[in-house]
Amino acid sequence: PGCRAEPAACVPLMARHRVEAAMQLAAFYSWPLALVLVAPGPSGDYADFYAAARAGRFLFQLRMPDDTLVDARGRLPVLLQLPRADPVQQAAGVYKTGFTDFDVRYYIWRQLPQVDARVFYVASRVELRDGDMQAMMNDSHRLRVVEGLPPNVSARRVACAWLQANEDRWRAWLPSSCARGTYAGKDVARCDPCPAGSFCTGGFDDATLCSRGFFCPAGASAPVLCPLGRSTAGPGVSSPDNCTECADPGSVDFAGSSGRKCIPLAYVVTVSIVPVAMGIAALVALYIARQRKEAEALWKIPAADVILPVPLEVLGRGSFGEVFRAEYRGTQVALKHFTLDRPVHGGGSDGLDSLRRRSDGGYTCGPPELGSVPRLDSPASSASAEPAS
Repeated sequence: PGCRAEPAACVPLMARHRVEAAMQLAAFYSWPLALVLVAPGPSGDYADFYAAARAGRFLFQLRMPDDTLVDARGRLPVLLQLPRADPVQQAAGVYKTGFTDFDVRYYIWRQLPQVDARVFYVASRVELRDGDMQAMMNDSHRLRVVEGLPPNVSARRVACAWLQANEDRWRAWLPSSCARGTYAGKDVARCDPCPAGSFCTGGFDDATLCSRGFFCPAGASAPVLCPLGRSTAGPGVSSPDNCTECADPGSVDFAGSSGRKCIPLAYVVTVSIVPVAMGIAALVALYIARQRKEAEALWKIPAADVILPVPLEVLGRGSFGEVFRAEYRGTQVALKHFTLDRPVHGGGSDGLDSLRRRSDGGYTCGPPELGSVPRLDSPASSASAEPAS
């Protein structure tokens, strides 16, 4: 309003944001301000705005903290500010004081506590004031302009210097640093014992679920491997008693007198099949031997079942032996005697007695000088009984 009444007395004010603040000054203080709104350049920056601010002596709007207009000695332009916000006046609609300040550090994503309690803990306690930020930006500007350091190098050096000079301040922002076997609880302000089924490495780390194949008792600082060859059904177990699975899928769980063991399946198959196969082979061998024995028994004639008449009656002679008449279980048969050196001559009781003596109770054919003949009930017997014709 004042500028309209006396245009020659207008004071130019270059602004690039918060135009409503300049309008507030003009309306409530009747300042003769001529607002010049500066738009960003083709590349989206305000290089023209800062170039004009450095070249002229006039009012311009400056957002703090900002090191763009800091000179080589780290000085800012002369600052003109409204009085601090008066909520009583503003509640009555009088805006002669500045706008209400907002503490940006409390603008935090509402889901952050659930996503990461430690980040939320730090973010909610960081206390960097405008003066801190402006001082660091001035130092960074000096390093870039005077010493020619790249922006990333100067910013890192300034930040490290601030941390070294303000350790007592920023350590209060950090959550608890816990010992091994403990971890920061939900409020990350104290250290709790590590729960069973998890392990805790300490520091700022959370509890880590025990992996499959390991067990983690309460207060564990590292997972413990299951006994050799054993594993678990899943993660998060707390005792070696939970190592009930076989680690090798090619093994089977076996309960023996010395406890449960994981035995390779190939070994189990070998140990199981070989005895069975040997047992089957033994049974087959016994069966074959029995069948052979039964078959041989059909051709064996007990001496007691053969009756030779007295005197011996020769039915015939040949180049391989002689044939005698005999009786076998009530049937007249021919008894053939093989492999004699010479034929039997004569008969009578003397020949029969000699046959009995030479066979140790069995029968022989012929006189003593012809030699003995195998027993009739011997497996090597060469005598056979044939029905007499």
